[in-house]
Amino acid sequence: MTVKLPYMNEIFHIWRLYNKGLMPFAAESGLAKGQGQTMILDALAHKDGCIQRELAERSGHEPATITTALSDMEQKGLIERRGRPNDRRIYAIYLTESGKRVSDRVLGEFNRFCEETVLDGFTDKEKAQLLSYLERMHYNLAGRDVN
Repeated sequence: MTVKLPYMNEIFHIWRLYNKGLMPFAAESGLAKGQGQTMILDALAHKDGCIQRELAERSGHEPATITTALSDMEQKGLIERRGRPNDRRIYAIYLTESGKRVSDRVLGEFNRFCEETVLDGFTDKEKAQLLSYLERMHYNLAGRDVN
């Protein structure tokens, strides 16, 4: 007996094709494949100065997992770590000017790709409805508020 999982299959295929479509933009900007660096850029673009634990949560990764990505991004001059005045053991992570330019370019390309390719043919109402469904799925999986 074959188990049919239409939702899972579609989500998996969409995610794979989405990543395949976006990788050239990330690679052109020098971001490493598979380290979640684009998600880190996005998280920092929304809240610069996160500590590693918070950045991991915002980017959807474990703190230990992003250590390599952050080291690579720091070597490339995209981020800098600054000690906190009240606790020198904790470092806040900030985008450098170069990191801000890369973030703006990459995230802008991602947004354009999503609007022009992924959501091609969707009405504004359908886009809003899809976003509502995706937020609900996120909430169900995360078990917490999506904002």
